[in-house]
Amino acid sequence: MSNLNTSNPNHYIFETKHLKISILGGVRFNNLEALRVTLGIQKLKSEQVLRQNIDLYNDTSIEKLTRKVAERLEIGTTIVRRDLDSLTNELENYRL
Repeated sequence: MSNLNTSNPNHYIFETKHLKISILGGVRFNNLEALRVTLGIQKLKSEQVLRQNIDLYNDTSIEKLTRKVAERLEIGTTIVRRDLDSLTNELENYRL
């Protein structure tokens, strides 16, 4: 079952047990070697949102974002990395 809501093409929502991730502006379908998105990441039941542009295929960027999210939202890096990996897989499946 997909946690990815794509009903609004300019504002996808991905929810996990711990995080709500908004994909602002949707996803490009014409450039399959990159998965560049603008994310809004927040803990469930929290108003604090961290916004970041990122290529989800760039492991170095993912590592930096994981640490940044974990620190700002006070959540474990393992949870953040797992959720970002799940988001990447869902977006990949949707895009293909």
